[in-house]
Amino acid sequence: GVAVGIVHRDSLIYAKGFGVKEIGKPDPVRPTTIFAIGSNTKSFVSTAAAMLVDDKVMTWDDRVTRWLPGFQLYDPYVTRELTLRDVLSHRSGLGRRGDPLWYGTSYSRDDILHRIRHLTPNASFRTEMGYQNVMFLAAGEMVGRAAGMSFDDVVRRRIFAPLGMDNSSLSTNGLAQQADVSTPHAIANGSAKPIPWRNLDNAAPAGSINSSIVEMAGYVRLHLANGVYNGKRLVSEANLAVAKTPHINSGGAGDSVSGTSSYGLGWVITTYRGARVAWHNGGIDGMLSEMWTLPDAQVGIVVLTNGSPHSAGPAIVSNIMDRFLLGAPAKDYLAEGLERSEERRVGKECRSRWS
Repeated sequence: GVAVGIVHRDSLIYAKGFGVKEIGKPDPVRPTTIFAIGSNTKSFVSTAAAMLVDDKVMTWDDRVTRWLPGFQLYDPYVTRELTLRDVLSHRSGLGRRGDPLWYGTSYSRDDILHRIRHLTPNASFRTEMGYQNVMFLAAGEMVGRAAGMSFDDVVRRRIFAPLGMDNSSLSTNGLAQQADVSTPHAIANGSAKPIPWRNLDNAAPAGSINSSIVEMAGYVRLHLANGVYNGKRLVSEANLAVAKTPHINSGGAGDSVSGTSSYGLGWVITTYRGARVAWHNGGIDGMLSEMWTLPDAQVGIVVLTNGSPHSAGPAIVSNIMDRFLLGAPAKDYLAEGLERSEERRVGKECRSRWS
């Protein structure tokens, strides 16, 4: 199943579901159907942090140890100097290390943050982007400490509640009691198989939010309006701009369509056919998501899917931007993605045969 939402000039102008919530069952995907958004959760962390910076209870350059006194990394210098800005921009030097600490484990958030002191870095501090889920856990816990409540409660009170995201959540606990919820699917050899929801409570700030097209549209509207929702300012334009300012190059030279990419604070910053873009994606067992904003065109796109792996999300986003926003010729991105997937599958089979 797939759900697609398009926001234009502070209105949700398109919201539609396609396919079913679970293969073999007739219940269709609706605009209100709940999906996991995975790492699209990360911009919620920087948005919550921006609100607290507005409140003057913390700053972007607060050291992590100000709010997490027991925090420690392998390198004492990095431990001392690491800031909120660093952990939100993936420039700690740890690379992708640390995921086995939270993925599928019973470790608590405190356990995970305690154990990262044993992880050796793969790069020098602040020299390159290394995508880091555990550092986003640290950022979320900093936000919670600064606010005097849990990170989860900060998001519920400061973002979900004012945006009317009443059916969105930060945990799989309770989804069984909701009626309009999709089922994750693993896709292999052309077929989809239902799988259990992955609980991410112990790494919630890195990717635990569950939401729908309708409710994510409110979040996108907030960002396109530079912090204003339904006439009320929830966060300053200045601090949202900090989150969407490039902080570290994320690699790649770009091409005639997509420009070079940088990482802000919970957002990827790039251009698409010359238009400014802030975007992110997300993926967790059987669920993939895309969230793109084009501030100059005042357009936002959200695509939620309940299967993985596949390339449908980026294909749908590119199709919308090309055909409806930027006047580019129509192109079958989905067919291209399927072709690449088939090439990877065949290559993998060949490598397996000859290894």
